[in-house]
Amino acid sequence: MNNKSLLCVLSATLVVLGCAAVNPSGDPRVTKESCDESKHCEASVIITSQANKTARVEPEEIQVGRGKRARIFWKLPAGCAFVTQVGDGVFLKAIGDADDEFEEQKAVERIVNNPKRKQESDIYYWFNKNGKFKSYPYKVVFHCKRDGQYDPVPYIVDPIIINEGL
Repeated sequence: MNNKSLLCVLSATLVVLGCAAVNPSGDPRVTKESCDESKHCEASVIITSQANKTARVEPEEIQVGRGKRARIFWKLPAGCAFVTQVGDGVFLKAIGDADDEFEEQKAVERIVNNPKRKQESDIYYWFNKNGKFKSYPYKVVFHCKRDGQYDPVPYIVDPIIINEGL
């Protein structure tokens, strides 16, 4: 192999290894947070376009460590709420996908150890038991006020939770 070929192979190898070191688990643009029972896991919902009713969750991927349980809270921006009377909340995308992994799913008054249920709130809560190694795509459904009234068209966001199991 001549020097030019060897240099090309070496350069390509360094590029591949460099990219793998940046984010070995996937897309470097996806924000992640690891949660366990020692802390609350908080995810913020951020409006990206009011006209198109689009938003994102930060972090986009919530990871619950092996053998850990976690309290997860989703917080909406000012002027928005989970209006449970019209079906808002945080839900698994696939019906029957819960595997008894999540309990106490509810809109709550504030972020505390024993959150109290509310019919309309800017905070939603899940307790994650984390018994199985599995990914759980979910959706966040909420409404925002426009001219003092809740807009009839909801926002829907699609992030993911990854349980590492017992």
